[in-house]
Amino acid sequence: MKQLRAAALEPLDQLQTITRLIIESGRVTELYAESGVGRHARHVIDYYQALQSGLPGRHIDYNMRRRGSAIETDPVVMLEKMEELRKWGADILLEEEVNIRVESEISCAASYTYSFNSTIGREFLYIIDHSVHHIAHISLILKQHGFTLDPVFGLAPSTSSFLRQDQAGIRLA
Repeated sequence: MKQLRAAALEPLDQLQTITRLIIESGRVTELYAESGVGRHARHVIDYYQALQSGLPGRHIDYNMRRRGSAIETDPVVMLEKMEELRKWGADILLEEEVNIRVESEISCAASYTYSFNSTIGREFLYIIDHSVHHIAHISLILKQHGFTLDPVFGLAPSTSSFLRQDQAGIRLA
């Protein structure tokens, strides 16, 4: 369970690093607010917050988002929220196999919310995968603006493992 908790904090660490780089660049408006980085980062945070608020009642609603919040335009607010979530993630006692109810909209053609059973462990895995996807988008945006990021930012964990094995000369079937 320690590995799952630590892995769930990695995307927050990556977002903090990226956000600090943007602040240090002095290009906050251009890179954070206008390029879409802030929207991607806010979206990731929304999912962590849905998980955080839903765990006590064992009901996670991924439709509860904070579109247009200050997190999208102010990286300092983003850093504060990420620090709160990191503390929560480090302190939470995870019971991986505890059942929970999850709901989320599933269609762009019509408003339709689907509700299903899951486990806490499965939802933490989802948060990790979902965050990696958005960090990959953020990394592409920043690379287009001349930034050099850690090459693991936005990589799926299995891709990172593959690359480590490939560099070590281990060939997988």
